[in-house]
Amino acid sequence: MAADSAVTSEERVEILARPKLRRRSGLIVGACGDMAAVGAILDGMVLPAYSGGPVAEWVTTMLWPTVDSCLRSLNVRKNNEFQVLVGVSHRGYRALASIDQYGSPIVYDRCYAAIGSGEAYALGSLCGGGWRRLEPGERVRRAVAAAAEHCCNVRGRIGVLSA
Repeated sequence: MAADSAVTSEERVEILARPKLRRRSGLIVGACGDMAAVGAILDGMVLPAYSGGPVAEWVTTMLWPTVDSCLRSLNVRKNNEFQVLVGVSHRGYRALASIDQYGSPIVYDRCYAAIGSGEAYALGSLCGGGWRRLEPGERVRRAVAAAAEHCCNVRGRIGVLSA
């Protein structure tokens, strides 16, 4: 998984000291959107570990309630726009899932996904046939670089984490 370092708030774009990726509770977690929500999700909460079973069920019954409860306790408004992308790896099983500020769960049926302002550019890059031969870390780094090239809200250092 790869991410840039920019977060937005209304018309501001700020660059964080480190990319918007963390290893938390055995997960790789990326977040984008409102600065308060992203900070709380990446640094201010203990996320539930995934221990097997349907990923969609885990997202709906474990991940979302944890995120929602923490944001409420920190007085981060639920209507602040944000997305969370989670890489799950458990006993050889790997999946990507996401939620947004409404708790809408998505479990992706492919090995790549993107969220945030540069989502369309990154997805176009990830889907491109020529780059499929690249190592996964280089592939996702190039996808974020493509998004940064075409989207003014994507910038800063690019970080890469893998399972």
